[in-house]
Amino acid sequence: MIAQNTPTTALSRDTFEVFVMLIDSIIWPLVLLIILILFRRNFASAIQRLGSLTANKEGLSLTFQSKLDKAKGLFSGLKSDGISKSSSLHSNITSGTGSPQEEVRLIHSSIEKSLKDIANQQGIDVSGKTALEICVIFKEIGVFDLKKAQMAQTLLELTSSPDTDISHKQVNELKLLYQEAAL
Repeated sequence: MIAQNTPTTALSRDTFEVFVMLIDSIIWPLVLLIILILFRRNFASAIQRLGSLTANKEGLSLTFQSKLDKAKGLFSGLKSDGISKSSSLHSNITSGTGSPQEEVRLIHSSIEKSLKDIANQQGIDVSGKTALEICVIFKEIGVFDLKKAQMAQTLLELTSSPDTDISHKQVNELKLLYQEAAL
């Protein structure tokens, strides 16, 4: 005997297909919502740490404060007994009255000058080399240990930041990091 499609059977099959389609369309948003609820504290703290995040065709970029916080975390993890903890600033960095951006550029050029001075004292030819390349050379030949090289590279990257929203307070924190690196 051949089963016939009765209106009740066709209706239940259509209802089942609609139910499956409904579940299929809401399952991922529901899973995402559950994950967000379960890990809301973690997401909230991560968003607060980001400060500002810019996504464009060049990629993602964080604010200067985020980079500065990351550098301070790195420095606190890398501090060694040989690093100066005095409160006086380097003599070649004066407390600038210019804009924070000018002061950051001054710190950057001071770091570059310090690296070149160290190279001259060690008798190392660094002509045509960038400051980051000099740090790598110093690490490879033992002038800098790994910690000091990481600190110098972090400072160079931080002071190369094109961020225009830099405050004097952030510049002062940057000066303290430079002082801790004892370059």
